[in-house]
Amino acid sequence: MRLLNLTIRNFRGFGPSVETIDLDGDLVLFYGPNGHGKTSLSEAVEWLLYGTTKRRERGEGYSKSEYAGSFANAHGATPTEVVVQVRFNGRDITLMRRLGDRETSTTFVDGQPSDFSTVGILPLEAHYPVVAQHGLQTFVHAKPKDRRDAICAALGLDELTSLKSALESARGSFQRTPPKAIIDARRKL
Repeated sequence: MRLLNLTIRNFRGFGPSVETIDLDGDLVLFYGPNGHGKTSLSEAVEWLLYGTTKRRERGEGYSKSEYAGSFANAHGATPTEVVVQVRFNGRDITLMRRLGDRETSTTFVDGQPSDFSTVGILPLEAHYPVVAQHGLQTFVHAKPKDRRDAICAALGLDELTSLKSALESARGSFQRTPPKAIIDARRKL
C-alpha cells in the first residue's frame, strides 16, 4: 500500500483548515522544530489505520482519564477526521476515519461507511510505518536486528526478511546434516 496524500482536520495539533499533504514518494521524512505538528501528523496516520495510537495505548496504562479526548483538537471544532488517498493493488482508494461520540470512530472507503477490509486492507498489512518522536529513542537503542526488522516492516519488506531467514535456516540445516548424496560425493573427493 502506498500513501499518496493526506488530509487532517481537527486532529490533535491540526485545526479546521484543510491542507492536503503530498506523501507520494519512496521515502517521506518530516523535519522541523518542536511543536510544529510532526507527531500529530504521524499519529494521524496511525489513528487512521488502527483507530488508536501506541502513545495513547501506553498513556492509558498510566491514566485513562488524562488521555481521554486526546485525538480531537483542543479547540473543539468538528469533525475530527483523517483522510488518505492510497494506491493498493493497482487501485486508488480514499480511506477516512472520523471521530464520533465517546471516542468511537467510523471508517469510510471512497466516501461510504465501510471497514477497510472490504477493499482488502487488513490491519496486518500496515506495520506502523511511522517512527514517531516518542518511539525514536526505543528505535535508536534497539538491537541492530530489531532496528532492521522495524525498517523492513515499515518498508513492507517482511516477506523478503522471512525468505532470508528461511534460507539461512535451510543453509544451517544443510551444513549440519547434509543429504546422503553430498556425504558420498565428499568421500569420493
